[in-house]
Amino acid sequence: MQNSPGTSQQEDPFASGSVLLRSGLVTVEDHGGLAAQHTVHLHRDVVDFLVGKTLCDDEQLGFDVDEAPARLRAVLAGQLRRLSSERPLRAAIVGPASSGRLGIATQLARIVGSEAGLYHVPLHTHSQLGRLSEALDRARRFALLTGAVLVFTGVDALDDAQGIVERSHRFLEHHCIDCVWVSTRELPSQARIEPRNVLRLGYPHREQRLQVWDEVLAQHEHSVAAETLQRLAGGFLLSEGQIERAVLSALAKRNGSGGLTESELLDAARSQAQTGLGALASPEPCPFGLDKLVINEETQVLLQELVDYARHRDELLRRWGFGEVLEKGLGVTALFVGPPGTGKSLAATALARELGRELYRINLSQLVSKYIGETEKHLGSVFDAAEQGEVMLLFDEADSLFGKRTEVRTSVDRYANLEVNFLLQRIERFNGVVVLTTNHEKGIDDAFARRIRFRIVFEAPDERARLELWRALLP
Repeated sequence: MQNSPGTSQQEDPFASGSVLLRSGLVTVEDHGGLAAQHTVHLHRDVVDFLVGKTLCDDEQLGFDVDEAPARLRAVLAGQLRRLSSERPLRAAIVGPASSGRLGIATQLARIVGSEAGLYHVPLHTHSQLGRLSEALDRARRFALLTGAVLVFTGVDALDDAQGIVERSHRFLEHHCIDCVWVSTRELPSQARIEPRNVLRLGYPHREQRLQVWDEVLAQHEHSVAAETLQRLAGGFLLSEGQIERAVLSALAKRNGSGGLTESELLDAARSQAQTGLGALASPEPCPFGLDKLVINEETQVLLQELVDYARHRDELLRRWGFGEVLEKGLGVTALFVGPPGTGKSLAATALARELGRELYRINLSQLVSKYIGETEKHLGSVFDAAEQGEVMLLFDEADSLFGKRTEVRTSVDRYANLEVNFLLQRIERFNGVVVLTTNHEKGIDDAFARRIRFRIVFEAPDERARLELWRALLP
């Protein structure tokens, strides 16, 4: 296409690199010759759209998504209006599973005026099946034709999150397409999301969880004792959606036609809590209490002291007023020391049962990252979630994470020391219960040792203890 003199320069819609070609809506076949001759081919989706056919796709969500929890609607209203004022929409919603992230994305789609609703792009699934490019092409065409808002999920489960997020971003470049990223963790920088455009959701706090448990049970015409509600709300870090699923699961599995028992609800809540801290921690079963442990008398006395302190700590801090004068070091921290096989981890599970708390074992392989700053970010998430959910943390083989700081000779030493410094600050300000186990106490940083309230040694069993173990284990 050639413009006459004095006319404004306009882009040839079929020129190489034009928007139409980049979008995949049309392809052009050049026949050559003296006079430029082109054949324009419309994509099948374009033809269907022009003749009024419904562009049916399995991944279109429309507006059939549950709304955000009531506690978030008023809080987020202003943020959603601010986000929608920037076009194209580029936002991220970061929060735990079943916390209403897709419901919030639906609200955004309504605010920006999308009539088609949401179009879901599960990156992890398409990446595994080797059809990521095809899926991104289809999503882009659908969004351009219908005005749908793209919702990218599955970033958390990607092995190559940075590379795939970069590819996804390139498919959106130079197109006025609205998109929202949904994730349980912070997105890689390749997503190009401004910090001000990230909505961070948290779990409901204890009183909110208590209210949700009570309301959901009432909806299904069930009620439980106040003590059971307190244990459910205080022992499990669950979102509103997870609480509802836990009740439905308990109803489906209940024995008989009577009311739900405490054990049935606890089992159902525990099954939902497996995703409470994502891949960073996993729940550990607590089959029995301290009375079943075969340990020497000194160790038993120290464990009982730990239990007594944990049970009466609130009285010391609130009734006696120590909480007003002490700002840190108020948590229950314990270091279990001893050779392998002496029952350190087992004692931690028994301790959790004695205190009526859920125990989460930290997955060090998921926690520690090779990327600078990621380990500290993961640690922060773990401690925040554990404190909010009132769960107990177990760091097995703690010397690998709480090791001694070294003299700074390389940048690697400097960043390793930063991780240890961050851990020192977090564990000192942590207001919950945390147990560390180690076979090599000498490898623990001295600063950590000074901040540990209870140091309990587990020795190899003597002849009497071995006899008790044989008797206990033989049927």
